[in-house]
Amino acid sequence: MQHMRTRMRMGVGLVAMMAVLALVVVMTMAGSNGGSDSVSAVGPTPTTGPNPGTDGFLSGIYDLEVNPGANALYHCIIRTDHDAGTNRIGLAASCFGDLPGLGDPANVLDGVIVPGEGPDGISGPPPPPPYATGAAYTGVGEYFPGGDALCSGASSCIVSFICVPDLGAGLLGPNLLARFIIPDPSPSAAQLGTAELFPGASVKQCDSLDPTGLTALGGLLDFGMFTPGSASETSWRTAAGSATDFDGDGCSDLEELDVKSRPANCGDDPYSPLDSNIADLSGSYSLLTRVARADVAGGGAYFSCLADIQQTGDGTTDGDITARLFCYQDSFSVINSLGYPGVTGDGYSGGGPPYAAIPAVGDPETDCSRFGNAATLDDDGDGIPNDGCPSEGFGDTDSSQTELTGFLDTADNTLKLRGCFEDEDASGTLINVYIESVQNPNTGIGTVDIWALQDLSDCTGSHAWGSYGADTGAELLEAFDDALLTSVRQPGGQSRDTDQDGCPNASELRDDPAIGGLRDPYNPYDWYDVNQDGVIDLFGDILGVISHYSLDGADPYDAIYDRGAPITGGAGSWSRRAPDGVIDLFTDILGVISQYSLTGCI
Repeated sequence: MQHMRTRMRMGVGLVAMMAVLALVVVMTMAGSNGGSDSVSAVGPTPTTGPNPGTDGFLSGIYDLEVNPGANALYHCIIRTDHDAGTNRIGLAASCFGDLPGLGDPANVLDGVIVPGEGPDGISGPPPPPPYATGAAYTGVGEYFPGGDALCSGASSCIVSFICVPDLGAGLLGPNLLARFIIPDPSPSAAQLGTAELFPGASVKQCDSLDPTGLTALGGLLDFGMFTPGSASETSWRTAAGSATDFDGDGCSDLEELDVKSRPANCGDDPYSPLDSNIADLSGSYSLLTRVARADVAGGGAYFSCLADIQQTGDGTTDGDITARLFCYQDSFSVINSLGYPGVTGDGYSGGGPPYAAIPAVGDPETDCSRFGNAATLDDDGDGIPNDGCPSEGFGDTDSSQTELTGFLDTADNTLKLRGCFEDEDASGTLINVYIESVQNPNTGIGTVDIWALQDLSDCTGSHAWGSYGADTGAELLEAFDDALLTSVRQPGGQSRDTDQDGCPNASELRDDPAIGGLRDPYNPYDWYDVNQDGVIDLFGDILGVISHYSLDGADPYDAIYDRGAPITGGAGSWSRRAPDGVIDLFTDILGVISQYSLTGCI
């Protein structure tokens, strides 16, 4: 299956989840106050009872900070729905972390942070962007007017649980449960409390919000919930947004976090101004498809894609919407790209393309950050910024890029896309794959049907919407039926350059290699523009590589001018691996000459 033959890691739901990484560090800063080995919900079971209403005195929008004050480097916007009759509380939250240079890069959205985005190490927003693909976290709680055993003697308290799914195979994965306790809550003042994290939750435990049998990670974390527009309003809310619509996209925070009756034109992320009241869907997107969810017993199966979407007119005529995609797949059974044969995925969501061992190059503290990344980033995920080169394993682009077409269906407010991932080089594990997806154009949440192992004539033939299986007699594998699809529009539009190689995603997803096409938008090594001025010319690039000629990696070697060998089976000399530590004639000098382009990446 072209462009879907390698494993992928995607920061999900905060499929890409810098927020959770920050929690670990904040927890460490908070110190250890103990923590139970095994806990269960206290009071009424959190997942039973009447649905929460909106008539309770604790209902509303809150800003949350873990470790309020100078170290509040994890923040959320939370909606609570308190039913005054049952004292049940429904929760929906959008959260982000703000600690640079720490954590596993598998949990970084798309595997790379574009300069000017991501964590800044300052309490409160910004960040984001980049924006996460997943839906808001959801949970439930209980208000105890007379107190509870968990409330440490308080006259009243709130006990609530939230699930954070699809965190990958790291410290907190595959799923995380968080318990929050607020003694003596009051909507008119800051609500201060403590939180506990329960990593390693199974799918069942996460979905049922039941931490029974799980061990709390470290000690208690202090947090505060602050009411926008009141005396307890956070300083970052005052400086960066309004009390009703933080991102200023025309949909209030309450509307965007309304998981039951969200207005049709509203997105689901109160931090993102790009997901509500959209007139034109054109732009750069991150997508995640979850075919099989990872559990405590092992990994699942995921597809991660970068896409350029373009809309013609109002988008309502079939063909008005086109989506050009490059995807990675991640499962135990899928072989890595042709450049790294035999390497399979781990079956856990995470960030970026697949990984294979790459040796260190030059000074590991200066030469191993990905192009455009800050020197403080921890590329290989061991907790030490830039102490070694990252591992990379990129896909080949030896056939035309995939293009899906579709339209906006005004009848049910959905974006519908379909098309064929052609296996033109006969090396894909899934052969030809036909897909049909349906998703909300604002939230990006929907489903996709995937027909693998298809005959090429069927896959590329003309089919009425929703009739592919009936037309062809193709069997839809049960696991590929209505798989979860989430996507998000990222800032930058057609100029967005995820891999920071000087060639935007939209250009790399085209079919003309002379202007940057037939490339992998995750791979920073396949557009040989060393000074990133948009062209590959004699003085800025070719002479730059020649002047750093080095057969032993000694001065004047510089990793910026270095490329590894072409990826096996790649489309051409531009499909390159990471720097190999030397700058020679055949791999580097002739490599940059072969990409000579005064037209540039357009």
